[in-house]
Amino acid sequence: MDEGMEVVGVLLPLFTLLLAAGGVAYVGAILLQAFRVKLLGHPGPTNEEWEELRERVADLEELPAGGTVQAEGRLLELEERVDFAERMLAREREPAALPESVDTTSTDAT
Repeated sequence: MDEGMEVVGVLLPLFTLLLAAGGVAYVGAILLQAFRVKLLGHPGPTNEEWEELRERVADLEELPAGGTVQAEGRLLELEERVDFAERMLAREREPAALPESVDTTSTDAT
């Protein structure tokens, strides 16, 4: 029987603490609501505003997810084209940048 009393002795203060914390949170929420009404002049979004927001979210969720994938694919294609153009420009510039080679195969001994 002593073990049961020990459990109650531990659980009762914890339950009381949780109940008190819940009460403080509830009263705090009510006070915050009152301050918001006092400062902003209205309690927050109305039911109609909430419903409008829910509809907008639903519309956004219905957008095709492939749009982003298509944009990424297009971006990769454009990056490849830029890389290709840079390589072509580098090839055209290389011969002009190199000095003329000296012909060492001819042996003019005079």
